[in-house]
Amino acid sequence: MMPAGRYYIGDLCYVMDREWDEFCSITIQGRECLDGEFALADGRRFATYGTAYGDGMYPCSNGSSLGVDAGLIGCIRVDDISENDRDSIYLGTVVDFAKPFDTSESNGVIRFGHITVDTGTTMKIKRLIRDGKVAVLYSPGFGAGWSTWADSDQAQHILFDPQIADIVDRRDEDWRVKAEAVARIKWPDQYLGGLEDLQVQWLPEGTEFRVHEYDGSESIEIKDELVWTVA
Repeated sequence: MMPAGRYYIGDLCYVMDREWDEFCSITIQGRECLDGEFALADGRRFATYGTAYGDGMYPCSNGSSLGVDAGLIGCIRVDDISENDRDSIYLGTVVDFAKPFDTSESNGVIRFGHITVDTGTTMKIKRLIRDGKVAVLYSPGFGAGWSTWADSDQAQHILFDPQIADIVDRRDEDWRVKAEAVARIKWPDQYLGGLEDLQVQWLPEGTEFRVHEYDGSESIEIKDELVWTVA
């Protein structure tokens, strides 16, 4: 059982970089990766469970999408994360637990108290939706596109990615650094030149649209606003 507190939930490799060698010595025996709750030598506790399909993106019951790069999802108190690694907590989700809670895994569903992460199902295309509108990512600057320059099997995920859309929409001072860190974890083989000029356009749910690209400059074209010429 894990004690009450504010926890990071996500791939622990993002927030336990300094402790990774010790983490591996505790959770790996021979060729087997152990699941469960553990403690570092200094007493800091964590829980870790392998995902059903290794690396990828997995839906969390609180609406977050969790990227995985080490084949596992775990939890650790935010206060127990080394100061140098706390800048990476946005790569997961932060949850407050008022009481001690159990952790477990069954059929690909990883549970941390009332929070579940389903790693046993194929990740559907996730969207960031607010007030009935969907966030669409596009890069209007010339030189490199965003989704239009992506591999066809990833283009839709890149177009709507909710985590990156939220970062871009918030427009914090270091939004480009955060967005690039997330993108490189999710799509390490993709060209990310269009990230520099990323913007979000909010479209009502159900809007039919397409992304037009010319010389790397992307724009959103809405079906109902297009005028066709008849020969």
